Amino acid sequence: MLAALPHQDLVPPSDVNTSALAFGWTGNAFAPHISLARSCKTLLCRTSSSGTSSGSCSAEQQRLACALLAKHNSGALDLATRHPSGVSDNAYAYNNIRDMCNGNQAARSSYSCSTCPSGTPGGSVCLTMNLLNYLTRLVSRGHVIVNELAGACHSCTSRHYNGQAVDLHNDARTREYLDTCE
Repeated sequence: MLAALPHQDLVPPSDVNTSALAFGWTGNAFAPHISLARSCKTLLCRTSSSGTSSGSCSAEQQRLACALLAKHNSGALDLATRHPSGVSDNAYAYNNIRDMCNGNQAARSSYSCSTCPSGTPGGSVCLTMNLLNYLTRLVSRGHVIVNELAGACHSCTSRHYNGQAVDLHNDARTREYLDTCE
């Protein structure tokens, strides 16, 4: 059940359950490397340049989001419809992809938690091409479960809020998730 899946941020606190992987990009250049975030097994896949979080999303971002939504509707992709925290808002992974498909930016959550006591930014963001392409590649190879995209509460500086990160359910495909990132 998606609601029971643990939340994992790019830079998690030391007590976070490690049964979800988080991947993120710092931009569109593709020269990724893998690094461990603090002492847990959360992995960060990143590249070197920055993405945009303002303005309208591109037609290609919209097209990729619609293709991912179709994969969700066919059962090849599970997009969470709630946050593991139980907080209700419009920033669930499903809503993020649906909104991008409808030509809008993905909603970000706006609440505080132990990893971001000052509160998450709220508003909205375009999910980056790298992120959308990464998910598309994964789904083309088999079923994927997405816990979070731009929503939920992560560290205050999380790449989730720039549309550059995804929390994936950690399953037998972990090695493939990493290899696809590289």
